Amino acid sequence: MRQATEGSVGGSVRQLARPRALPDVIHTCLRFLLVTCVSLAWQMARGQALQAERILGWDFQRACDANYDLKPDGWQRRQDRTHPAYVEMRIAARSVETAQTAISAQGTLAKWFNAWESGRWDPNYIAETMPPRLAHLLDQTILDNCVEILMDGGAAEIVSPKFPMESRFSYSLRAAVSTEKLDGHRAWIELQQLDAQERVINVLSTDAIQGTKNWDFYQTGSSEAATSKLKWGRIHIKVEPHSSTVLAGIARFDSINVYRMPRLTLTTPLKYHIAQPGENFEISCAASGIKDPSQSVLFELCDHLGRTLRQTAVSLQPHEKTQGSARPVSDQPPSSLAERPMSEVSDSTVPHYVSARANQSAFDGQAVWNLQIADPGLYRIRVNLGRAGGVAQHREILVGVMPDSNFESAGPFGWSLPEFGVAYRPEDVPNLVRRFGAGWIKIPVWFDSADIATSDELIALAERLQNQGTSVVGRLDQPPQNLRDAFGDSNERLYAVHLFREPTEWEPILEPVLTRIGMKLTWFQLGADDDTSFVGKPELSELIASLRSRMQTYSQELKLALAWNWLDATHDAHSMPWNASQFTNSPQLTAAELRHYLAERPLSTDVWVSIDPLPASRYNLLDRIRDLTERMIAIKEFRVSAAFVSNPFNPDLQMLLADQTVGEMLIPWHTLVTNIGGRDYFGSIELPGGSTNHIFSKDGQAVMLLWSDAPVKEQAYLGDGISGIDIWGNPVAVEEVVSARGTPEQSVQTTAWPILLRGIDMNVVNFRQKFQLATRKLSSAVGSGQAISLLIENTLSQTATGTIVAVGPSLFTGGRAEMQVQLPINSPLTKNLPIAIRTDASAGEHLLRFDIDLLANKPYHFSIYRSAVLGLGDVELSWESTRRDTNLVELRVDVLNNTEDAVSFDCKLFPPGRTY
Repeated sequence: MRQATEGSVGGSVRQLARPRALPDVIHTCLRFLLVTCVSLAWQMARGQALQAERILGWDFQRACDANYDLKPDGWQRRQDRTHPAYVEMRIAARSVETAQTAISAQGTLAKWFNAWESGRWDPNYIAETMPPRLAHLLDQTILDNCVEILMDGGAAEIVSPKFPMESRFSYSLRAAVSTEKLDGHRAWIELQQLDAQERVINVLSTDAIQGTKNWDFYQTGSSEAATSKLKWGRIHIKVEPHSSTVLAGIARFDSINVYRMPRLTLTTPLKYHIAQPGENFEISCAASGIKDPSQSVLFELCDHLGRTLRQTAVSLQPHEKTQGSARPVSDQPPSSLAERPMSEVSDSTVPHYVSARANQSAFDGQAVWNLQIADPGLYRIRVNLGRAGGVAQHREILVGVMPDSNFESAGPFGWSLPEFGVAYRPEDVPNLVRRFGAGWIKIPVWFDSADIATSDELIALAERLQNQGTSVVGRLDQPPQNLRDAFGDSNERLYAVHLFREPTEWEPILEPVLTRIGMKLTWFQLGADDDTSFVGKPELSELIASLRSRMQTYSQELKLALAWNWLDATHDAHSMPWNASQFTNSPQLTAAELRHYLAERPLSTDVWVSIDPLPASRYNLLDRIRDLTERMIAIKEFRVSAAFVSNPFNPDLQMLLADQTVGEMLIPWHTLVTNIGGRDYFGSIELPGGSTNHIFSKDGQAVMLLWSDAPVKEQAYLGDGISGIDIWGNPVAVEEVVSARGTPEQSVQTTAWPILLRGIDMNVVNFRQKFQLATRKLSSAVGSGQAISLLIENTLSQTATGTIVAVGPSLFTGGRAEMQVQLPINSPLTKNLPIAIRTDASAGEHLLRFDIDLLANKPYHFSIYRSAVLGLGDVELSWESTRRDTNLVELRVDVLNNTEDAVSFDCKLFPPGRTY
């Protein structure tokens, strides 16, 4: 092998090392042929796997750079203060070695091509220019160029020419991207969709990358929402900084392709996308831009985890008016590409575009699936068009199944609504609250005094909500746009501390609002939920006291709320001129953190908290439901006055989607607020399987909320007529069983998903909770008589008599100890239960079952589980074993004497199956 030599093609490159015996030209040509075959085969395979139609693309080869300026033709770079001109952009080879191979092979390949065209071999033939067909083949196979951006601070952006788009189709973008030491910047590509005036109406983005990444393909999602305004498309390549300290780095972009596919739209006439159990309803799939009118739509019904429950194929019925409506391809070149429909873009007229000729005809059609779902829950309905059903052609909507039952109080749980607008109006709110549950509602009430219609709507909304039993808070956040100039820069967010700084500024502007709505509302919040600008302000109490005095002119029963930080101390409760503090946090506090802060926060004034579900973009469904459940339990446990979802229409929270349809968290929210919202927290009990549980009760009606990280079957007596539902409202099997001692119990399977048991007997719950072991540590001395001291309080409805049996096979001689009891009502007693400890009982913790058999107003038979420790802790033993050979095990015993006296003991070893 000889050393590689240096050449010069667009920079310093190296020729590939090769055998000396093989001529240079033959080697490079053979390599060209080999790479050509492999590349064509790869492209064919990739084309077959592709489910969408590629309509446009750039590969940045020679056809994209007709003037040889190393810039893609028609593309414009953005230049301004943040996008400096000194950042270098250019067309460069992805591999300079491969580029050199192609250049060195051009002469021989041109001779071969000439021989093929002329039918004779001319060894002296020298091509003045590369034949176009051969140049195109080289571009597609060997000359693999890309756009290269070399960062040196600032940002970089380069924009493609605009191209036509049609609203009947859905679009996506796919591109190859690599980065090298791009540690201070992020790189990505956007497909921007524009209206006729070139205003952006939608943006599809690839994932942003940084650091060092090898070449890989990145794809945007597909545009789903149809809009008749869609006219143009445009591609933006972007590199933007996220660090001011790392300036350098390289980003490379290649194979940028735009795909289009039939637009699929799923709809249902169900309000909120909620059906009654067993209700018949339709799911309609409208498809536009279909090439084959004989296609069918595959409908799938899936559960909340995406598991398929049913599926059926429904024929697509074309709309007659669209058949043959697509424009045929014209042979006359238009004045510019921007004026041409996509079906007219061809390789011959626009050589630097890689375009696919659209079909001569396209069709619009519809398929309808009649559906009925008996069981409550959350369901996913998916559709795929055609047999293959590629990812790009997939659509999904959520449908909830919920009985329209009478709504119970949601207690402290509520919503903080965003500004009203096109998505929802004030008249929509009462039905949403009634259907899905909110005990509190915050509404924006700062309206333009000239807008009488809006003020009337807000007053009517407040009255309707209050008539439904919902507490309403008027949020005074951002003033109307036409009034913002009175407070400073109208383009910036205005904070409460600045809005309410001077009465001479805010009172004249706010006076018409308070005059109209002040008598309808008691509660007002100054600023948004996350506006903590009042925190740390000097003389805050004096400022709020003055503001309160002025506002009370319009609202005699005025109560004020301010946003506050958990880590900042609140003012003395007796001197605070506001009535509630809204505590918010980002990210959301865990249940344990919430308990910690609530335990330290004085409750002499109202405490409000935020209770946003975790973002769907970062957490799976189970984690989000469990987190919300545990935080809601903490709120009830500490009797928090109010807890708000900051914006129930935020799509990442998955409560209500922007179109007021069901999100993933809405049914769990409804299940929780209707079952625990209006009930008081009563703690938990110890279950034999160790499942986490919490009990809530009101007016003798109790529910138990429980789950277990590992699946376990719990069996215990919880009451008579126990029923259960899961978090989706589906019935849970509660089996009536007979215990080993012949008494009735319930058996229920618990998993990581929360379930609710109804009909819990609070008498039994209270008895379990009051029942305690006053003696938890038992002496291990052999032959000594001792007793377990029990604290018992009869919480039943009248005096009870019967027996208490302690069952502990691993601890007690004979496995049990028993005593007779007579328990007066609501009178705490201490009872000593005599026990005998087994001589071979192991030191440590033992689980004991106390079987309670009592007769009060009726017979009661239930069991209580508690733990006792054998050993007083005066002597501690620990041991470890080491196997020496097949028949010899060495046991090392460490004894720790915690007393001040010397102790003696006997040690006996009982190997299983052997002599002790």
